[in-house]
Amino acid sequence: MGLSERYDKKYLGRTGAYIITAVFAVAVMIFAGYYIVGKFSPEMELSDAVVETVIKTESTEAYVFRDETPVFMSSSHSGGVVRSVGDGDKVSAGQKIAEIYTNDSPEIMRRMAELDAQIELLEKSSGDQKYMYSAQAAEQEIYNSFLLIRESAEKGDLSGATKLKSSVLLGVKRKEILTGDSTDLGKQIEELNRERESLKSQLGARVETVSAIGAGYFFSEYDGYGETFSTSQLEDITFSRLSSITDSAEPSLPDNCIGTLVRGYKWYIACELSQTMYLEENGTYSVFFPYNNLSLRMKLENVVSDEAGEKHFGIFSCGMMPKDFDYARKQPVRIDLMEYDGFKIPLTALRVVDGYQGVYIKNKVSIEFRRVSVIYEGDGYVICTGNPDDSDSTAVPAVQGGQEYQWIRQNDVIVVEGTGIYSGKVVD
Repeated sequence: MGLSERYDKKYLGRTGAYIITAVFAVAVMIFAGYYIVGKFSPEMELSDAVVETVIKTESTEAYVFRDETPVFMSSSHSGGVVRSVGDGDKVSAGQKIAEIYTNDSPEIMRRMAELDAQIELLEKSSGDQKYMYSAQAAEQEIYNSFLLIRESAEKGDLSGATKLKSSVLLGVKRKEILTGDSTDLGKQIEELNRERESLKSQLGARVETVSAIGAGYFFSEYDGYGETFSTSQLEDITFSRLSSITDSAEPSLPDNCIGTLVRGYKWYIACELSQTMYLEENGTYSVFFPYNNLSLRMKLENVVSDEAGEKHFGIFSCGMMPKDFDYARKQPVRIDLMEYDGFKIPLTALRVVDGYQGVYIKNKVSIEFRRVSVIYEGDGYVICTGNPDDSDSTAVPAVQGGQEYQWIRQNDVIVVEGTGIYSGKVVD
């Protein structure tokens, strides 16, 4: 073998060794880098499994049904109406409701209504009842009234905004009383009564006194739909009949009407529903009335559906008449249909392993899989529980191929997002 041939073999052997060493070094560096990045890069987003409550709701329009009779003054009179009772006050048969005077002045009538409300508040506050209210609640009342005034103004309802002015004045007066800034209530009541009598004298002579024809609750506004939306209409009601009432009802409002008398304290709403699977007849549901910023517990009396079973009306009843409640014949409502209690988990956290739906959790220094039972799916999230058949969520683990899969538990640390996640992976 020649010298050059021997040299070539040595050179090739030496070069091959260098190449193998370099490849090995690069592989080690790649592995080390991958391991370091995998260990210390923030590749996992974690979240604790805590129980939350999510409420399934439906927003719709409600139509108010009441048993009411309009209250009239004599048709020959067209003067000012001075009401003797407030909106929503309970009256007895024969009780004086209003007095009719020869002159009619909307400004005087509006001011007298404000004075009546302030006098009523001061009279109640002169006794023990004032301690049933807090200064913080009064501040909230003022704030809510301002919000409602702003909403009315933004909608162009200037008359509604003007009516709410008295609510602000009452809130301010109530806070003054509770904080001690307003004293000598008897003197204030006398001053307000004097102003009221002075205004009343400007209305001229009294020409009529209107009394209640029966017992009930008096309201100073009547919309002319009392007969059409009477509670008697709901007896054996059908979907088509109810649709006809809500779509084409016409008001009947005589000029000499001064209010309405609602008989009984039970009233109803009928509202169209897109789904009924969550409803149970005679069940009680929370119904929120945005016009009043108030939720009421109402009983589901009946559900009527069209012939195809695709459209539905729910009829709910309420056994109380809240004070200062807006009984607008048509108004928006939000109904709480169902409550779900469980772990709120992003959809991105759900995985399927060996046919089981669940999530990965971080258990100290390793990743483990936990099964879940999804009970509700929302927008980008689910509500899930542990074992649905046993109060002990650690019971009855699933076994697949020798691998046990436990149920999710309170305060498990859920892996919301991550790459390269698998059971048994070691993490810091």
